[in-house]
Amino acid sequence: MAKITLITGKVNSGKTRLLQKRILALKPKGMDGFVCVKRLGHQKQIVGYDLIRIRDGQKLNALTVKDRKHAYQDYFQYGPYIFSKDAFYQAERILDQALLDPSVETIVMDEIGEVEIMGLGYAHSLSKALLSDKNLIMTVNEDRLQNVLHHFKIKEEDLTEILRLP
Repeated sequence: MAKITLITGKVNSGKTRLLQKRILALKPKGMDGFVCVKRLGHQKQIVGYDLIRIRDGQKLNALTVKDRKHAYQDYFQYGPYIFSKDAFYQAERILDQALLDPSVETIVMDEIGEVEIMGLGYAHSLSKALLSDKNLIMTVNEDRLQNVLHHFKIKEEDLTEILRLP
């Protein structure tokens, strides 16, 4: 079973920012996965999100706000966003390779939630990571926390560390 560090908090409470600080403190060597970073437009409004790979900074355009144009060929909608299935397919392929790589000790998955519960996003890689002997750091919105824990059969005692943001 993975050794799980969970970062949870409300929307815009700083989960990703704390995750990025944690990654820098741990040094990315031996670590792979993704942080989900806001893409801002004019007047700093959110227009989407990119998945940024920890190991090499590779950027995947993953989500776009529904009312904005996008170039996704294969996508799904959830809430106010359009998700690129291709971006998450690429992310899962990278995560699956990292799970098999003995030099990778820690897997990072930012923003686990309802999309994964529906079997999309990082769902398959998350299930594999939970069964691995890797360290797993993930962020979950506190409103989705109980659903995520229940769906993926994660018990509170499985968590080695819980960081709760206000």
